[in-house]
Amino acid sequence: MESAEIRRPNGKTETFQNTASDAIYRIVEGEGIKERKVLSPVDKGVSSGSLWLRERGYTFVSLEQAMNDKCYRTPDTYVGRKGLSWIHRWGLARGKPIEPEPEEPVWVDKLSSQPLK
Repeated sequence: MESAEIRRPNGKTETFQNTASDAIYRIVEGEGIKERKVLSPVDKGVSSGSLWLRERGYTFVSLEQAMNDKCYRTPDTYVGRKGLSWIHRWGLARGKPIEPEPEEPVWVDKLSSQPLK
């Protein structure tokens, strides 16, 4: 990629040149790129960045193992217009109310209504 631009909520913009599209970056506001992990062919195969994540202590389970978790036996009874996450759905199943989501800042609303360049 020739460049990548980050627009911060405070209005500041940071531009990074010659960023690889096959890499994962850790960028700290005002300090630039603090870490870069170029994905190897192994990483790009089954799961992009999986080795990088494993190095940081993440573990992975099969879909079958994940689906055996009791949370997936919780009835999903929500029907409505909201695109609820599973955490919200599990809470509803346990009788917990849905807390109102925070409103987007005006700058986010304006940017989201603009066509992509």
